[in-house]
Amino acid sequence: MSQVFSRKTGAAQNAEILSPDQNFNNPDMFYAPHTFWFWNKPDEIKKPKHFAEMAKEMSRQGLNPGYIHARHYKAGEPFWLSDDWYTCFSASVEAARDNGTFVTYTMGDPCFPDKYMLPDHPEFPKFEVGGSLPEPHPELKATTLNYNIQTVKAGQSATLPESIFTIACEVNENGKLRSSTLGQIGEGSSFSWTAPASADWRVFSFTTTHDVPSQYKINFLDKRLAEPWLKLENKKYEQLFSADFSKTMKGVFFDLEGFWGYKMAWSEDLAEEYQKQTGADIRLRLPLMIEEDTEGLWPKARRDWFDAVARVYSACVFKPLDQWCQQRNMYSTCHFWEEDLFEQATRVGNFMLMQREFSLPGTDALFKTIHDPRYFKETQSVCEFEGRQMMCEAFGIIGWDVTPNELKAGANSAVAMGITQMVPHGINSNRVLANTSYPPDFYDSNPYWRHFHLWTDFVRRASYVNDHGRLNANVLLFNPLESVSALVGDSFFDTQKKSATVWASAEEIGVTHSNQIEAIEHAYTEAFQDLYRARIETLVADSHYLDQMTATENGTLKYGAFEFTTLILPPLKIIGLKTAKTIVNFTQSGGTVYALGNLPDSSIEHGADNPQLQQLMTDLQTSVGFIKAEGGLKPLIESKSAGLVPCVMVENDGANLIASRRMIGNRDFIWLANNEPTEVSTSLTIATANRYAAIWNCEDGSVTQAASEYLQDNQLHVKLTFNPYEGIWLVLSSEQSAPEAPSLNLNANSNGHPLAINGTWQVSVDKNDQPDQAQHKLAAPEWLIEGTESRPLESWLKWDLKQFSGFVDYSKDVALDQVTGKEILDLGDVKHMAEVRINGQDAGVRLWPPFRFEIGKFLNSGTNRIEIKVGNILLNAVTQYEKHQWRWPKQPSDEDLDAGLFGPVTIS
Repeated sequence: MSQVFSRKTGAAQNAEILSPDQNFNNPDMFYAPHTFWFWNKPDEIKKPKHFAEMAKEMSRQGLNPGYIHARHYKAGEPFWLSDDWYTCFSASVEAARDNGTFVTYTMGDPCFPDKYMLPDHPEFPKFEVGGSLPEPHPELKATTLNYNIQTVKAGQSATLPESIFTIACEVNENGKLRSSTLGQIGEGSSFSWTAPASADWRVFSFTTTHDVPSQYKINFLDKRLAEPWLKLENKKYEQLFSADFSKTMKGVFFDLEGFWGYKMAWSEDLAEEYQKQTGADIRLRLPLMIEEDTEGLWPKARRDWFDAVARVYSACVFKPLDQWCQQRNMYSTCHFWEEDLFEQATRVGNFMLMQREFSLPGTDALFKTIHDPRYFKETQSVCEFEGRQMMCEAFGIIGWDVTPNELKAGANSAVAMGITQMVPHGINSNRVLANTSYPPDFYDSNPYWRHFHLWTDFVRRASYVNDHGRLNANVLLFNPLESVSALVGDSFFDTQKKSATVWASAEEIGVTHSNQIEAIEHAYTEAFQDLYRARIETLVADSHYLDQMTATENGTLKYGAFEFTTLILPPLKIIGLKTAKTIVNFTQSGGTVYALGNLPDSSIEHGADNPQLQQLMTDLQTSVGFIKAEGGLKPLIESKSAGLVPCVMVENDGANLIASRRMIGNRDFIWLANNEPTEVSTSLTIATANRYAAIWNCEDGSVTQAASEYLQDNQLHVKLTFNPYEGIWLVLSSEQSAPEAPSLNLNANSNGHPLAINGTWQVSVDKNDQPDQAQHKLAAPEWLIEGTESRPLESWLKWDLKQFSGFVDYSKDVALDQVTGKEILDLGDVKHMAEVRINGQDAGVRLWPPFRFEIGKFLNSGTNRIEIKVGNILLNAVTQYEKHQWRWPKQPSDEDLDAGLFGPVTIS
């Protein structure tokens, strides 16, 4: 791993950072979001100035131009890695360098350039790519095994088809395999074979096919892949931009969610790895991927197969990329299918293993999954255990209706789950909105873009703190992926069943043990969510980490600085004996283990019915700290069962706060966020040796003292009020290190009551002060453009603005008898953003509630001019395109399209 990007040294600096205090207000720009920048229009590749201007504009909004990604899918014409591409890329790098931001490239066109390697691909180019004509590599075609199965009666003969190898196995009276008799009986041309007279035999004839129904046609399990792939993608970048490597270009994004191959993928490298890991011939185990045996070897065989696939997949693709980057002092990042365990097994092989291969592990939170710990916790755990940063691609295909509130709430959730680099998806180089490939689009067509820096600065400060210290977690959740791998077989590998797509479930494919797979997934996911909702800090360990942990005498599992007192086991099918021993030792030394379902009946070493494993499971169940929890964790959490302790105690049950707790040096850094649209007041009780609490405000970079009281037994009592969508770091220390919080008395004016600004407002649409409209019309009625009418505070839908995306100006004169200089303007309900001017002077901007503004210093006794500019979202304009490629992606309702200043507007 490149140490430049480890948590031990700080993300973008070479000198060691011991605490986040010094730079909290203005952290390195590397912590700001890095957008996914989609280049998706061939005509633009002739215009480097266009890309330079876009990079400059992103930088102005505190957004790193981030990861440039080809989103023009046709390889039959020069685009990706053409000379013009590099010219525009150079313009983007220069603009980012000049503006102190970061930009780099994403590998793939999109995802993986197999079309540039396979000469029989219909889009294999006949022009230079990456500085030279593509070199054909027909040997790298994706390869999958087909199989023919025959049952040959005892003593009878059968003609067996041509094969690369043919395996025979005796079956018992019930037609089940006896795995101890597995053996190869031939290969090559068709031949005749006579079964021994003692029993019936099943014969499996395996052949290869390159016809795979997938977007990827390359063999990801062939070690010959890495050299030509890295040469194609990286060689010209290094020739042209090596001076920017590790500086403006700090890393490389590989946009491949995971695909090791189709069905029973095959390569000689896979066979070699299987032999190395298990000591067995993979050919003699393949029938157990299809059928089960009487001896119970099948769970082990299947787990071993997926493990070997994952290791080869990593060795062929991900490890070489990370090594290439490390040699240039750069990071590599990628995201995988952190969806359910079945998809992890059948697409990635071993999710946590893959994450360990990257110097900057990442996850993909499409749609609104950014609020679900299921999409984060495994990646976060790798980052915590390895001391690495964490990337999250977020908001992809969330829809055109994404609001500033949703952006803020999404950031709040992502920070709680450990992100240090947010990658909003995305910005399109093609500014013709009707042709963009994915929603949303965070750029100048979007009304809130002009103040996007408010969001990026918030994310930058919050992410900066996350990149220090470690998560203070006492609960460990065991990762059951190996058990799911052990249960995947039979119909999944049948190439006649074409439903094995990325979204198909085990049940849809017809996997025999789909019910068990679903039970494991359900318990595992529910555990994540129950713990997260209860604010119980949790990390996830697979056998790789658990096998390195030590069960101490005082009932903890120790891994470096981490000490876990509680272990949660989802339902399991298989486990390693070393892992099982560690769990038993932990329980017998005083630790607590909750079992959410069946304990394993198979060992990785021997398969089913292993006496050593059976004894270990008996020892586990008879330990004092073992608790059966088949009803899930929720009732145990509610009853405050042993070891299930929240990181903070929230006294107001209605305060649905998100919480996460880090240890940085000897201080507690607690992330607290209110993702609700209403204000919340609450009291917190926190177990800590620290006596004082400070609020680190990530919106403005300020640090103030919180109202707190130190209680007996190392507990701190803190009172807080959270605005809608507010997120803060609450920092606990042994010394008072921040000034008292400023008091805003919102009820103090001349008569002791807020002054309500009732009546109508003059409203108008300024044609010269709108978002970029090159791609859609300004759908505003003439009376608003003329600006001669006054209207009450009401919905824009009443003003025929259903397809309008932009700004409406409100103005009004207000008479004040006297001014204290401490007045607050409260706009009440606003959809979705507001700018305020008082007497011609800028008084502030808000992208999310509360829409309160300190205006006292701008007021005069007598008449005062109040001007409010309200903006909505991009969705309304997108509805002008009835045949838009991605629609919205749902038909928007009037509620989705609603906007305006609703009030009540008051001055306090």
